[in-house]
Order: sequence, then structure tokens, then C-alpha cells
Amino acid sequence: MSALRRLKNGFPIRISRQPQAQRTASADLREIAPSLGRNPSAQELLDEARAVVIRAMRDEFLREGLVLVDLPADWTRRTLLESHLADDHEYQAFVDRSLHALALEADPQPVAHVAQELRARESADRAGLTLEAAGSVAALLVSEAVRQAAPAGDGPHDRDRYLERLEAVAQGQLRRMVTVPQELRVAQQRLAALEEDVHEALGPDAPNTSSAEENGTAAPTLGERAAALRDYLNSDSGRQTVGMMARGAAAAATNPMVRRAGRTIMGNRRRGTDHQH
Repeated sequence: MSALRRLKNGFPIRISRQPQAQRTASADLREIAPSLGRNPSAQELLDEARAVVIRAMRDEFLREGLVLVDLPADWTRRTLLESHLADDHEYQAFVDRSLHALALEADPQPVAHVAQELRARESADRAGLTLEAAGSVAALLVSEAVRQAAPAGDGPHDRDRYLERLEAVAQGQLRRMVTVPQELRVAQQRLAALEEDVHEALGPDAPNTSSAEENGTAAPTLGERAAALRDYLNSDSGRQTVGMMARGAAAAATNPMVRRAGRTIMGNRRRGTDHQH
């Protein structure tokens, strides 16, 4: 059998045992990508980089893309297809801005630097990692994958090719957000969950993040709801609300009963998903 193996993404990777130095590097990488296994292969690193980019695009769509979706609350697959949102000039500009912010660097920062970046408060918000932080993680994972695969590839050339593919993945994911009904439904559910978090945190003092008229004659579009919530969260009172929710989450995380309950819930969810498949 050849020492080379063509894996599912078309990247030739040499199969070899990991030396101690590589195992140490893997442990460092798990600090920025906790879902990695103990000794991830080059292919697993590339898969994780792809997953990081897809998550980042979904998060950015929730922040800045959903406000551009002028669909009724009860939209259907047909209305989504007829809207041609992906071809809208404003949406294309949003895609261009997102790809620029992702900034997949061919020469990424070392693990320690990226880990420090992720610990900074500015690296994430209620939606998830910022595009800049996600780009740093993805680029570093690709760099490590190329380092592992160096005997089978040509180093920098492979790295540039992989980064170009990731950028194409990012662009494709943003198109999927407004062409694939399931993607948009999930974004809609995330928006509703965030609205609910705000209302639970403030109770009777919660703002009306809907732009619907008080007489109830017109339900807000998805874009209107997203814009109203974004404007509130970017206000002084909104930032205070986010801080309140963060403190509540931190307090809950230190409660052992909450931690055990959370593990049980996530375990049940995973088992339910497995049964569905």
C-alpha cells in the first residue's frame, strides 16, 4: 500500500506515528480548539478549521446578515427561493466584508498568541467568536496540518491552497444562509433565543426589540427583528444587559448542580440526535 493516502477533502497526507514534539503541539492546539482529539491527524485539523469557519459565518450572519433578510415571519421555502437574497447588492457587500474580516493569514500567529487573543473579551460576543478570532484559529490549524503533512506535500504551496479552499467554504456558507431553508430556520431560532435571553434578564423592564406597530397590524420581518435587537445590544443599556447575562452564566457555571444538569441535558440531546440518524 502506498505511504500516501488521499483523504476525503482531496489533501494527500502521509500516515505516520506522532513523535513527542507533535503530541505536545497537539495539546497546545486543544487550548484553542477544545473539540480536537488528543492526537489529531492532519485531516482532523483541516476538518476542524473548516468547522471553525462555518461556525464563524453562521455567527456573523446572526450579527450582521440577518438584518438584510426582508422576509415575513411566516416565510416558506418558496418565498425564500423567490427572494434571491444571495444576489442582493447589500448582501454581496456583507459577504465581502465578512471574508475580509476573516483574514485567513498564510503566516499565522503562534498558539500562545492565538490563545491569548481568544481569552480577550473582545474575541467573542453573544453570537460567538468574532471573525478575526475565528480566522486566527482556522489559519493556525491549517498551518499545523501542513506541518504534519510536509513529507507528502510541498509546504507553503499546499497551505495557500488549503486557505483558498477555506475562503471558498466561508463564501459558500454565507450563500447557504439565504438559500437553504434549514440554515435560515436555525438562524431564526437563534434570534428568538437571544430575544428570550434579553427578556428573561430584564423581566418587565425588557425593551420591545420588535418594530411592529402597537396595534398589531404588521408582524416584523426577520430583518426588522434582527436590526432592533442589534441596535439594543449595541446601546449602553444593551451592553449592561449582556454583562448581566454573562455574570449570571458565570455564576451558574460555578454551581456543581448546574454543571451536572448541563452534562445530563447535553448527553440526552446527543443521544436523541444519534437516534434520529
